[in-house]
Parts: sequence; structure tokens; C-alpha cells
Amino acid sequence: MSSRGVASMLPTTIGSTPSAPHLRTSRSPADLDSKDKARGSPFLLISRVLGAVVAIMLCTIILSFILTYERTDHTAHPVTPAEFGLRKGTHFHSGTKERNDQLLSILERLKNKGRGKGEPRPSPPTPEPEVELEPEPEPEPQQSEPVERPPPRPRPPPTPPPRKEPTVPPLVTSGKIVQPPRLPVPAPSDELTKSRQLAVMDAFKHAWKAYENRCFGQDELHPRSNTCSNWLNQGLTIVDSLDTIWLMGMRDEFAKAREWVSEHLHFQQSRSVSFFETTIRILGGLLSAYDLSRDQIFLDKASDLGARLAAAFETPSGLPRGEVNLANRQSNNPGWTGGSSLLAEVGTVQLEFAYLSKHNGNPIYAEKALKVLSHMDKLRKSYEGLYPIYIDPNSGQFTNGKITFGAMGDSFYEYLLKIWILTGKKNDDYKRMYLESVRGMKQHLLTQSPDGLWYLADLEGNHKQHKMDHLVCFAPAMLALGVMHQVVTGAEADDHLKMARDLCETCYQMYERSPSGIGAEYVNFNPNMNVGAPDYHLRPEAVEAIFLLWRATGEDKYRDQGWKMFQSIERHCRLNNGYTGLRDVQNPNSKHDKMESFFLAETLKYLFLLYSPDDAFPLDGPQAKVFNTECHALTAWDISS
Repeated sequence: MSSRGVASMLPTTIGSTPSAPHLRTSRSPADLDSKDKARGSPFLLISRVLGAVVAIMLCTIILSFILTYERTDHTAHPVTPAEFGLRKGTHFHSGTKERNDQLLSILERLKNKGRGKGEPRPSPPTPEPEVELEPEPEPEPQQSEPVERPPPRPRPPPTPPPRKEPTVPPLVTSGKIVQPPRLPVPAPSDELTKSRQLAVMDAFKHAWKAYENRCFGQDELHPRSNTCSNWLNQGLTIVDSLDTIWLMGMRDEFAKAREWVSEHLHFQQSRSVSFFETTIRILGGLLSAYDLSRDQIFLDKASDLGARLAAAFETPSGLPRGEVNLANRQSNNPGWTGGSSLLAEVGTVQLEFAYLSKHNGNPIYAEKALKVLSHMDKLRKSYEGLYPIYIDPNSGQFTNGKITFGAMGDSFYEYLLKIWILTGKKNDDYKRMYLESVRGMKQHLLTQSPDGLWYLADLEGNHKQHKMDHLVCFAPAMLALGVMHQVVTGAEADDHLKMARDLCETCYQMYERSPSGIGAEYVNFNPNMNVGAPDYHLRPEAVEAIFLLWRATGEDKYRDQGWKMFQSIERHCRLNNGYTGLRDVQNPNSKHDKMESFFLAETLKYLFLLYSPDDAFPLDGPQAKVFNTECHALTAWDISS
């Protein structure tokens, strides 16, 4: 800037008379002559010299200030003109608006120096948490040119800076701060497995983002029609996904989901909901989130929900009904069951209610749920360890003779083993009931097809139905878990593991032999395997079997098989805004329009853990995690004693 430009900002009364229009008058030659004489007086000359000196001094001060400002590095934290005044302890004079505007213009031009035309002012860096670091060498002097800032992700070796994590508000509850994790389950060491783990994480993030963008707070997304649905009206996908989000270290997403649970998840709606589905998905999801985070809000919500759900047990036999109104706490069974309760529904709530009692101190929930198992144990059964799927909650007796490890029966058998593990392996009745069911399964249901595949048939009366549901693929996972926990030993353990391997192979072949590489809802064996119901609903049971066989054996083939299954899901079920199932696995272009919440809660979680280090998420040992049937992890207690 020239001194002329600076001088133009000075008051116009210094050393000269302003030439404003109202001072212009007509003067006579005599007046002009008298003025010319006055100009030659010594006093007037001295005053003009002093005025010039004062003007020069002011210009020098202003130039010195400007040069000092230009040399200062302002790239670290650019300031606004108002900030500049406040930082220096000065204020812009409100009575000289014209000069203030000129100063503001100068400061703006100085701060824009070095930036391209139209380039925005760089934002101040996000403050990092204070951490203790080792002393570093003094940095080299900064150059005057603007420095390009690195992106907020790790740089490659040899000297990567620490990764900048997203800023997440701490979660405060009961005086404690719960900080979402960076990555509780670390990446594996070898590059192939790491790339697979990252691919599964990308799939989950794609599914979550699609739900979050369109249906956040509602139950489920319909990605083809881009609509939402509410059949529980409890933010189902949020609660079902909480522990998966935690395990993947998605800090912002967990904080947002936690806030929604705290502010918007309530259970006062006067409508009947599925006792079974609400227990395994919502109650189980809240308890698993509490187990991982120890955030009291999740246990408080679970306690509220558990008290409402417990009304379903209020029957003459103590066996719960299938539906309950969470507001008035009335229960009933749907008409299509003929008034009966279902085996899977009465016997797949024990983990959740026992864990709730353990951690909120109210024993009533465990008492009601575990009483069901005692009742079932005493009933007369036609086949050792096998239970028909329909039961009257009033009389407490079976109402038909159909036996299946598929739909409506499956998870009852799974929970016999898991309640024994969860409660510290102390109740031998649960262990005995489980082993009886495995013996009955092997003797009456396990069948081999002519082409060598083993499957679990259904049984109605004395007649076998040669079919196997996709849901039955929980069975090899259950058998492998039992071997890991030494529910049997020696030759019997070898036998259980062989059954697990054989059944897992059939589950894999349901995918491998399909034109789409995806398994059907169920297959028939007449006599060899062929598609029965061709649907695929993003189900998890086959990858659950693959995951547990990997943990039990450590054989790489299971990771390879899981990867092939995952690639088929990516190829045929991934859409631009989420995932959907198939109407026909033989014609993958025919698609459903629903992203099931259990796809995020189970299918992708099992795949993620399949490619994660075993010790990061233990399934056996003193700190064993026990999955409920919705893949919500609960820590077992007293397991080392």
C-alpha cells in the first residue's frame, strides 16, 4: 500500500483547509491580495511544517503496523476483523464508520493474500484431545507460502501421524462418561483377511447409511420403493444394530443411535407386539449394548421393556403367550396358532431375562423365564429330547406332534446349551436337557441323502419330511459351540464335531449349488437336494455355522467359503440404497423389497467376526460372550469357578 493511500484515511483538518462546496465563496482581488500576504508570515510556515511532520509520523506508524502484520503467519488460525480487535484488546470506533470500513477492507485484502481468487478461508483445525507425547525436534521455520493440509486419515510409513478420530460428544450417564470405541475388534495381521474384514465393514456402512438417510427412527427400510415400515414401532434397525456399530468402532453412528434410544425409544404404545421378536431383538439389543458399553441408559430401557414383556408369562401354566400389549400388559396368542404358544417362542427368552435379572437386581424375570424350562423338562415326550412345536399355555400340554429343528422349533434347542453356559455351567439340568435333545436329533432326524449330504428332517408322528430349512443351519453352530465349551468330551465330542461339520457342509452346498450362489429358504431331499421355497431373506444361519466351525477348528476353508457366500450377497442383493432379499435364488433379478434388521444384527456381524482375530471376541474361557439367537452378545458369569 502507498503512503498516499494511507494519508487519504487521515483527518482532513491536518495542515490544510477542506475544500468542501459550502466553503467556496466569491472573493475580490483585494481579498486575494491580503491572503497572499498572510501566506508569507513565519508563524504560518512553522505551523505547516509541524503539520507535515505529524502526518509523516502517523504514516510511518501505520506502515510499520501493516508490515508487521504481513510478516505474521496467519495460516494456523485465520481471524476475522472482529476477532482481531478483540484479541488485541482494541475496538473499532463506532463514530468513524467510513474510516472503519476502509480499515476492514485493508485487513481483508491482507488475509486473502496468498489465496487464489474466490478460494475460501481455511477453517481452523479441529482441536485434538490432550495426550502426553514424547518431545519432538523443533520444526523448521515456516515459509510464507500457504501450506496444504493433509487429509484426516493416516499417512503411509515411515512416519504416519496419529489418525484424527471424529469428534463425538461423550455419553454421560450416572456420573460416568462412556466413550464409544475406536475399534474394539482390531484388524487381522494378514492382508487377505484384513481386506475381507474391511469389505464386510463397507457393506455394513452401506446398509446403515441407507437406513439412516431414509428411515432413521423407524423399524425397517424398503430399499426398492424407498419407503419405511413399522411393525414393532421401536426403531428396530437402530436397536438391532447397536452392538454391531460398537464392534466396528463407528463412533459417530453409535453416539447418534444412543441419543435416539435415550430420547425417543418408549414402550407406551397401546398395540400388541410379538413377545418373541421384541425379546430377542429389542431387549437383546439393549442388553448387548449395555454389556459392551456399560452405559446405564441401555439397562434402564431394558428394565422398562422387560417389566412390560413379563406380562406374557401371566398364564395358568406360566408358559408365555405369543403377543403382549406393552401399554396395558395384556397378552394373547394369534389366531393362526389355534390359541397355542410356539416352542421357539416360549423357550427362546431365557438368556435375555436371566441377564436382565443379573444386572438390574430383580430376580423375577429370571424366575419366570427359567420356570418354563423346568415345566418343559417334566412333560412327557414321544421321542427323547424332542419337543413338539405347539403347546397350550393354559394346560401346559402339547397340542400336536410335529417336531422340527426349523421354523417355530429351532432356537429352543439352542438356548438349552446357551443358558447352561451363560449361568456359569452350574445347572446340570440344562446340560442334560441339551444332551438329550442332541441324542434325539441324531437318532430320529439326522439323515443322509444318496449324494452324501447330511440334513435334519422334520418329523410328524412317525413320518419324516425330507426337507431342511435355512434356519436349521443354526444346528451345526450349536454343536460346534458345545464342543468348544466341553459339554461333551472324548469320543462323544468327536461325534458332535463330525455332525457339525457334516451339517455345515450341507448349509454351504445350499449356496454353492444355487445358480445365484445364495441359499434358498428351504430345500427338499427327494432323494437329493433341490430347491423347495426359493426365497432368500438375507438370513444369517449359514454364515453363523461357517463362523462357529472356523472358531472350533481353525480351518481356513471356512473363511474361504464364507467369502464366496458374501460375494454372492454383494453381487445380487446390494442396491444403491441398501440391501434386499431375493424372490427366487434361481433368478436373482427377481428381488424382494425389504432390508431385514437381522441382516445388520446377524449376517454382517458373523461375517465381520469371521475375519477378525479370535481373541478380540472370545466365545469360550472366563470372559466368554454368549450370543442370543439374534447374535446379541452377553457376557457369561461365574464361568471360571
